[in-house]
Amino acid sequence: MRVSFLWHFVLITICALLLKVNAWEERHCFSIDLRNSPTQGFKHKSVKDGWDVFLECTILDGDLSISMMSMPGITDDQFPVFKHLREITGSMLVFNVNGLTNLGRMFPNLRVIGGQSLIMNYALVIYQNEDLKYLGLDKLTIIRNGGVRIMDNPKLCYTRFINWDNILIGKIRDVMVDQSGGGVMFTDTNQDTETCQDKFGCKVEHPEKCQKVDGVLSCWNATTCQTSCRHHKENNDTIGPGCSVTGEKCHASCIGGCEVPDDPGSCYACRDYELNGVCVDRCPSDMYEYMNNRCVTEAGCHLKLPVKSTLQDEKMLWKAFQGKCHYDCPGGYQEDPTNPRNCVICEDYCPKRCRGTTIDSIGEAMKYSECNIIDGNLDISIQIGGQVAKAEKFTEALGNIREITGYLSVRFWPALTSLHMFKSLEIIHGEQLYNNRYALAVFEMENLRQLFNTDIEQNIQIKNGLVSFQNNPKLCYNRIFQFITHVGLDKNVSDNDISKYSNGEKAICEEVPLHVEVTTVTNVFFVISWKKILIQQIWIKENFLVI
Repeated sequence: MRVSFLWHFVLITICALLLKVNAWEERHCFSIDLRNSPTQGFKHKSVKDGWDVFLECTILDGDLSISMMSMPGITDDQFPVFKHLREITGSMLVFNVNGLTNLGRMFPNLRVIGGQSLIMNYALVIYQNEDLKYLGLDKLTIIRNGGVRIMDNPKLCYTRFINWDNILIGKIRDVMVDQSGGGVMFTDTNQDTETCQDKFGCKVEHPEKCQKVDGVLSCWNATTCQTSCRHHKENNDTIGPGCSVTGEKCHASCIGGCEVPDDPGSCYACRDYELNGVCVDRCPSDMYEYMNNRCVTEAGCHLKLPVKSTLQDEKMLWKAFQGKCHYDCPGGYQEDPTNPRNCVICEDYCPKRCRGTTIDSIGEAMKYSECNIIDGNLDISIQIGGQVAKAEKFTEALGNIREITGYLSVRFWPALTSLHMFKSLEIIHGEQLYNNRYALAVFEMENLRQLFNTDIEQNIQIKNGLVSFQNNPKLCYNRIFQFITHVGLDKNVSDNDISKYSNGEKAICEEVPLHVEVTTVTNVFFVISWKKILIQQIWIKENFLVI
């Protein structure tokens, strides 16, 4: 009896151990760029792997792009199938591709898009694809960061009622999906004309297991819906671990679902870090955090490919330093001049220098959150997505910039009301000038009301060049004049530089107090009086508010 019990105990223990060591055999690959034809791919010059390795990839570390395939005669079966790919850590772009009708055929098991790099504010962009009929990404459950842009795909159906809000879990959640899908018409393989029927949902055996948007089943095609999972979010609305294939709750280390419940080795993606196919909440002390999602050895860190950096373009080396695999040294440290794979502490203030650029989204702006000096020019024009990003995010992104060696231009940003996000800005050197004249140019800002915090503590210098303010209807001229006086340029600028007519014409720029006195009160009326004011002269002169 005792022997039997011991055997049962041993068997149970072995089974438990086998279950716990169950893990994916992860195969990582780098960014993929399919361009011009379905069989023509571009990869980083340092990558020696053949395309067979990419087809076996489970996690793509970087971006996936399919674009510029306009030649006639392309068909679905010419495109490669990435049947093992579960996660893309960067962004996914499908642009101007003919012949591709169903994206799900290429990516039947794609579950997570990381959004570590974005296109504008978007992690998933499907744009101008003539023949695309279905996304078909029915396994996709999580986009960690960034939004979705699906526009100008004339035959695309079943996108309007996907519950994108349930898929997007990051701080940037912009969604632009063409709402004309119900009117598209296309021809099927039998040359019969079909109309998109997405407003009627799809035919599935268990519609109660599907998500809905505006009372319509969320479907990826006519026979597959966007399944619901009661463990996708927790009770406090934070993201949950997801569901197993049987609908049970996954291990807490998972995100986006799993194969087997309560097993950190069968997660489709990891909440924190992946270590040899198993999800863990932290990396071992002898390993390094890489891209905030994986544990690597020191040697593994050093082997990572160069990337485009805010500092230099593909010239630096990865550094295993203080528990993380860094590309740029962290704040307070600089690259060791004797060993580019190491960081050394700065003896004094060592500003982080970053290359100048054009910022067109909050995602692009966040790349500069640790930058102190901009080498070159900083052009900011955010026409998409700036409405949903809070002002604090832009302060987080640009609030550490102290110097700009070139010029600063801010334009076409409808949501911006002040330039307070540049809270640390001290010097604009003007070594390069906008239109060969201006170190600071601010124009076409329809809601801008305030400039920098110069009236409190911020002392800004402009070393070379002038300033230009044009077509800012809610920015009062007197505020502009206070600023140019502060920087010592009030004697140098002309009306051509700062227009008195196109700045502040829709703003209330001065106030005239109206002192009202109640002189008589009865049970049926009262009388108020005030001193005579010349209303006509006031309104002719400027925009005033009488209070």
